[in-house]
Amino acid sequence: MTAEKTSPKERGRPRVVIVGGGLTGLTAAYALQMRAAETGETIPFTVLESGSRWGGNLVTEEVDGFLVEGGADSFIARKPWAMELARELGLEGEIIRTPAAHGRVYVLRRGRLVPLPTGMRFVVPTQIRPLLASPLLSWPGKLRMALERWVPKKRVDVSGGSDESLASFIRRRFGREALEVIGEPLMAGIHAADPEHLSLEAAFPDVAVLEQRFGSLIRGMKAVHSSLPRRGQTENSSRVTLRGGVQQLVTGLVERIDPASLRLRSSVRNLRRQGAGIEIELEAGERLHAEAVILATSAFVAAKLVGELDGALGEGLGAIPYISSATVSLGFREEHVGRAMDALGFVIPGSEPSRLQACTWSSAKFDGRAPAGHVLMRAFVGGARNEELVEWSDDDLKSLVLAELGPLMRLSGDPVLVRIHRWRKGIPQYHLGHSERLARIEAHDVNGLFLAGNAYRGVGLPDCIHSGRQAADEVVDFLGRRVE
Repeated sequence: MTAEKTSPKERGRPRVVIVGGGLTGLTAAYALQMRAAETGETIPFTVLESGSRWGGNLVTEEVDGFLVEGGADSFIARKPWAMELARELGLEGEIIRTPAAHGRVYVLRRGRLVPLPTGMRFVVPTQIRPLLASPLLSWPGKLRMALERWVPKKRVDVSGGSDESLASFIRRRFGREALEVIGEPLMAGIHAADPEHLSLEAAFPDVAVLEQRFGSLIRGMKAVHSSLPRRGQTENSSRVTLRGGVQQLVTGLVERIDPASLRLRSSVRNLRRQGAGIEIELEAGERLHAEAVILATSAFVAAKLVGELDGALGEGLGAIPYISSATVSLGFREEHVGRAMDALGFVIPGSEPSRLQACTWSSAKFDGRAPAGHVLMRAFVGGARNEELVEWSDDDLKSLVLAELGPLMRLSGDPVLVRIHRWRKGIPQYHLGHSERLARIEAHDVNGLFLAGNAYRGVGLPDCIHSGRQAADEVVDFLGRRVE
């Protein structure tokens, strides 16, 4: 369908409305602005954010010399989109990596912190000797992992329906013990998910490809990583951050987007068709009209907004499950922590009698996270195992975390800083069948409506940035077709 170009009277209106002022929505706005500048075309847009601040689940706080991350604290360098954006925003000099000496991870095993074997990538032991020497697994568990090379690859059903849970995949390739001791806690730290329900195809598509290409993950990981430049990095230094915290990305975007296009405290009530465009009704009663709308919100929020446009699409979006989690950041004087913080932190298998998911040693992971003479650590609670903990009071959460970390970290004094951040229904879950669910959602081609965010094809910061850029590109192409 084609449409007339906007008349002079209409040029003050936004052609595009972006709902959601998190990293995805801001990236989409920035990309639209840059495309318009490159082509000389006018693409007025408005970003509507219901809250009082930009950034969504990205929160960086500076408190008494501590730099506390409430949500994500880093991003993966091998996915290029976050690094590219940081460079575009002039933040390349702010990029920092984990010190090489602190690149390993511990696992809580029978009440003790045991290091992951050297060479472990994902759940793949790329070096056999460290695996065999490790006390983390039993001898049958070690041998089962080492025999992965001879496990036949899964036959792919070309007719579809071949999705497999992460738990099934790890058990099939490395055995039950590898799943319970290594796979489950590592993945819980990334997705806060139950691996029995997590889709391998949706959450870790590269891993599924490795199996099919090489027949073995051990062979595949070795081949892939041997072809990459080492540059003296540790296994975990592919995760990077910004000196002032990840919210520097948000600040950088907001500083470069036309301020007249940014609106906080602007909650959207509904979307409906109006002529060839879409009417956006705000909770305050205001109505906007746009040729295109980008929904950069949680899927369940998008589901409510699109009900009048396409009820079946709303049902599909509402079927994407979410889970809640919380972070509890604790700052201590150095002398009150008897355990050396010589790693990224530790993860906790579900088989351990603990209600925590993991603990990041923030001040060891990245420089500048604690003032001199102090350390900062961050515990994760909630997720698939104990979602109800997110609703505990601040005092109860603090007491729980201190009770569990006290013996492990040999704490001898009270924290000088406590910061708690709750993310209610903050993490989308890529359950089995997620890819098929997305295909059904995308089959609803609502003219002028575009979806973006971490609910669809990746939960990390680079994925959100990529999704925002893709949505902006699709909108530009759509607008171009309308005036042809």
